Amino acid sequence: MIPVIQVENLGKRYRIGLAPQKYQTLSENITNALSAPLRAFRRVQAPKRDALDTIWALSGVNFEVNQGQVLGIIGGTVQGKARC
Repeated sequence: MIPVIQVENLGKRYRIGLAPQKYQTLSENITNALSAPLRAFRRVQAPKRDALDTIWALSGVNFEVNQGQVLGIIGGTVQGKARC
């Protein structure tokens, strides 16, 4: 059977200690876009902390959903299901 959904190497990571991001105004978005090169330069010079503040909840998940099969996504109210 031909899969209608095919997922390869799916992962989900959580950053520890970071506050949830709020919606930004247009002026905040423009300011962030203009300051992005400077932030990128600072990240290159700063030591990597990704391994220290990251938890991988899923890593390397593969699956297929064939025609006629049902896929359910289970989780709490604010756990990112709407972004699937």
